[in-house]
Amino acid sequence: MASEWKEKAGGDDFDDEGLPLLRKHTQVRVTGNNRTKSSLVGLTGVVKKAVGLGGWHWLKLSNGHECRLQRNALAVVALPTGDEIDSSDDDDDDAPPPLASGGSSGSDQNNKNTDPPQTWGKRETRM
Repeated sequence: MASEWKEKAGGDDFDDEGLPLLRKHTQVRVTGNNRTKSSLVGLTGVVKKAVGLGGWHWLKLSNGHECRLQRNALAVVALPTGDEIDSSDDDDDDAPPPLASGGSSGSDQNNKNTDPPQTWGKRETRM
């Protein structure tokens, strides 16, 4: 039975509960667990990313929203065919954050702290 799950999921990675992690582009339906918002139960979506620790899966839902759910809150609707095309927005999580406009990020001139140091909580000793 476990080998059958492994074949269907297409990988050797499992979450903490022993469920196989789902591959990218797997179509799923949200069944829910104790962490799932009730408004998400019943929606369908596509897996964007999955990690083994905790079995978390990032989904793009059919209503356009993105969410993160655990593997035990998902039911597989359709496995990926292999013909899916990765879009550029699938890898947003791996991209570095944009730099703030208005200067170089390595300059200390723009980042000077002009506030006086906080001394509350320190006890003054008088002699």
